[in-house]
Parts: sequence; structure tokens; C-alpha cells
Amino acid sequence: MTVLLTIAAIVIVLFVIIFLHELGHFLAAKAARVTVEEFGIGFPPRLFGIRFRGTVYSLNLIPIGAFVKMAGEAEAKIPGSLYSKPAWVRFLVSAAGPVANILLALVLFTANFMFPTEVPVLDQGILVREVAPASPAEAAGIQAGDKIRSIAGQPIETLDDAVEAINAHKGQQIQMVLLREGQELSVSLIPRPEPPPGQGPTGATLSYPTVVQRFTFTQAVARSWGLFIHLPVILKDFFSTVVREPGKGLVGPVGAAQLTGEVIKYGLQPLVGLAGSLSLGLGIFNLFPIPPLDGGGMLIALGEGLRRRGRLSPRVRQIIYTFGTLLLLSIILAVTYNDILRLIRGESILPW
Repeated sequence: MTVLLTIAAIVIVLFVIIFLHELGHFLAAKAARVTVEEFGIGFPPRLFGIRFRGTVYSLNLIPIGAFVKMAGEAEAKIPGSLYSKPAWVRFLVSAAGPVANILLALVLFTANFMFPTEVPVLDQGILVREVAPASPAEAAGIQAGDKIRSIAGQPIETLDDAVEAINAHKGQQIQMVLLREGQELSVSLIPRPEPPPGQGPTGATLSYPTVVQRFTFTQAVARSWGLFIHLPVILKDFFSTVVREPGKGLVGPVGAAQLTGEVIKYGLQPLVGLAGSLSLGLGIFNLFPIPPLDGGGMLIALGEGLRRRGRLSPRVRQIIYTFGTLLLLSIILAVTYNDILRLIRGESILPW
């Protein structure tokens, strides 16, 4: 059942993100009176199709995403073709897909913020979340729910304070002052220099105390907009990560599927947040000025709109799209290789 739920989550997340992207192109093309030959749900082979007002609306076998087939995307002589339209129209039709993904991300982030959420409280000490069996913390009588006031005489206000104090006294006996049900008590223990895998020197899992918080719709929208206001900083960090560690900065369909499968274990809220992040990532990636990505089409339309001699020749466009396609394929192959290698090694894609 868990495997089926994971597969269903992967299919639904990828379907919604790609479908909305293509729907953006479709609506923009229809508004611009571009002839849309087919709008397909899923990918071929086709199961069936219905023609309505010159467009075939099809349902296809592979249930991930959708596609839009427009008349004459690179041929101006075909009536009603995309390439016969002015440069600003082609620019907007190309931009509509990424814009749809960015708007979807805003909606999903807003919905995510409206879920009841555990929020850390930073001014109420450090909480003992769990105590490992047969650990120094258990032997000292430390219990889950205790709050740490001091370690080895040093007041503890942050997690970094606690970690530094414990690591500085490995192999040495230390005193901890705890707060339990409003009463202070002192315990002694010796942090282990070489703890078992998955445990710290004391065997106590520490965190900040949390409270359950739920944002109103207005507050959720404001926080979502806050993310978008900081988008330039997010992009800067993203590109820095891509340059430093390409395998972690970029994920392809395989990585997105693995990420979805890992996040679904934590419930609906993180899945909604992940869907928003993937939608935002797809929108940003498609804005890269590399034909045949949408950003490449936008760049060509902008260049043709600004140049005085009109459109590029078919040969020049073919050369640009050929090199762009080769570059894009090399990126996709490299990212997919890293994603598959991660799966073979059994490594998690999550940072925790």
C-alpha cells in the first residue's frame, strides 16, 4: 500500500506541475489566436481524442503532464502559426508556461502555510526530544521533555551552545542542570568520544521547543509573497550550489520522483510544499535562455523584436536550436546520471 501511495503521489505531483505549465501555453496561444492543433493530457500513444473548434483534445497513455502542439512554431508562412505572430506575442506565449508554474508555486506555498505547523520557539531553552536506550543520557536519568538550562556550568540558550559544550567535554564527566515540570535538577554524565551511528555523544536528541501555529489566509499569502521577494537571493544560492555541487543543485525527473517518494512519508503538508518548490524550479529552469526551452524562445522573440531587419533566417534559427538542444540534452543526461547514481548508492536526496 505504501509503494502504491508513493507512486500515486509521484504521478499526481508531476502531472499537476507539467499540466499547468502546458495549460499556460495553451491559454496564451488561444488568446493570441494561434492555431493549436492538439492539446494532449498525458503523453502518447493516444488513447482517444475529440476535435473541437479546430483543436484535438486528446487523452494519452502516459499520465505525466501534458503537451501543446501549435501550427508552424517555426514557419511564418503558415496561416495562424505561432511564428507568423508579432515578436511580443511569441514572447508572451513562450513566457506563459513558466509564469503558470510560478503562480502555481505561489498558490501551493500559500496552502502550505495554512496547514497547522510546528514552529520552533527560540527563547524557551533547549528541549530533550528523545533519549536513546543504554546511553549516557538514559543512565543519568535524563527524560524526553526535559529542558537543558546549563552544561558544565555554561548557560545554554541555543542548540549550538549545547553542541559545543558537549563536544568540548567528550570523555569527561559534566554536570547538566535541567528543568522538569517546573523544577530544576542536576545530573552528571560522561559524553562518549565515539558514539554509535545515529546517536550523539550523550544519546539525547535535542531541539528547540515547538508550538503548533496556523496562519490565516492573509498571513499565508504575505509569507508566500515574502518568499518571492527574496527570490533573487534564492536564485543566487541556487546557482552557487549548482556551480559548487551540480549533483545536488539540479534534479531531473528521476530525482524529483525520489524526492517526492521520500517526502510523502512525512505527510500531506511537506508534499504540498515540495510540489510548490518543484513547480517554482520548473518555471525558473524553463526561463533559461537556451532553445528549445521557453527562455530560448523568449530571447529569440525579444531579439527579433529589437533588430531592424526582422526575423532570423530559418538556417540561423535551425543552428541556434540545434546547439541549444544538444546543450540541453547534455544537461539532462548529466542530471539523470547523478539521480540514478544516487539511487544505486541508496543515498537520500533530503538534507536531513
